Amino acid sequence: MTTGDIPDFQKHFQINFDFLNHQLQIITSNNEERVFNLSGLSVAGYYRNILDALKDLDIAIKINPLPCEIENAVPFHEDLVLLP
Repeated sequence: MTTGDIPDFQKHFQINFDFLNHQLQIITSNNEERVFNLSGLSVAGYYRNILDALKDLDIAIKINPLPCEIENAVPFHEDLVLLP
């Protein structure tokens, strides 16, 4: 699954979810790449990893830390339950 092309100020990027290998990959139009494993992460761990990878790639992005349309939602950075 992919986000498709997302424009940033000086480059484009896309985020690919590889559910067979349990990985997330970020690729930029400058041929930069960051990959991390999804297995064994909590939502907070995933959130931290993706924000760190985007920052490392000089991609300035804001992500709302509160899940939408979920009653009594836990903010991503506070959700420490491990994903299966």
